[in-house]
Amino acid sequence: MQLSIAPESAAALAADGTIRCLMDVEYQRSESARTASVAFALANDLANEFTAAFLAHLGRTPTAGSSGAAESSTAAAAAGTHNTDNGTAATVQLIFVRLRDDRMIVFFDLFLDTCEPQVRQQIHEDGFLQPIHAIVQAGDDSYQVMRDMGLDERTAEEYMGLQRSVDKGPRPYFTDNKIPPAFYDAEGYPVVPTSLLGFSFTFADFEAESLS
Repeated sequence: MQLSIAPESAAALAADGTIRCLMDVEYQRSESARTASVAFALANDLANEFTAAFLAHLGRTPTAGSSGAAESSTAAAAAGTHNTDNGTAATVQLIFVRLRDDRMIVFFDLFLDTCEPQVRQQIHEDGFLQPIHAIVQAGDDSYQVMRDMGLDERTAEEYMGLQRSVDKGPRPYFTDNKIPPAFYDAEGYPVVPTSLLGFSFTFADFEAESLS
């Protein structure tokens, strides 16, 4: 994976030890493959590959023993742990994966081991509103990474809506607008929550600028 990283994004990870990322990629799969297990597996792979590339950009080369494997067939916790040749480690925590037509939105936190434990705990427990760093696909295997303030509140609202109204289970959460989950009202009729119908994270209207 080739990354073009805005200075603000690189500085945020170096200074705070964490960044919150929103990745928008193509998802050309048949309906039979539009399942949480398949989407989580791909999301884990992308998040791990992104983390390794970001660490390399910071001059922290992942060692051969780094783990990119996770229990991707379930709604398990982290996407992987990465150790580097200078002793720095990084972990990825998937928050939600959304399938939106032929796009997949991967929302995750990236933590360096330099991130203060209390900061990590606060983000994990109640950190809905965090600065968002958008990962925009610029080619087959190239991406641009940049701070996008316009996504902060929208992402926080979606995160809170999923956790409080739709999915009470452990993270990561999963939704698909083509095959949305249905809940049943008091009379037994299926109802799809409106929060899953009208919200869309895409960067189609974003005109990516060269960050080189």
